[in-house]
Amino acid sequence: MTDIKLQKQMIINKKHLGWKIRLKSLCLASLTWGIWAATSYFVYLNKSNITQHLILNRYPLLNVVMLVLTAASALSLLAICWSFLSKADK
Repeated sequence: MTDIKLQKQMIINKKHLGWKIRLKSLCLASLTWGIWAATSYFVYLNKSNITQHLILNRYPLLNVVMLVLTAASALSLLAICWSFLSKADK
């Protein structure tokens, strides 16, 4: 198949979707944003408790956040390097 034909097959034409799928999409998006809002509100109300308590009786929250961000950055860098290496083989 040509690249243009594959691109046309991957595009979702949202004008012709049924109302059930649109309603599901709207409900899921609303639920997701509601969960984010509730989480943000909870964190705002308990910000002093969250930052003062140790996680696993050992690590402060900022250290855990830095560890997670470091791991995510390392995995992203690994994925980028892997994509360049796999492209070079072709």
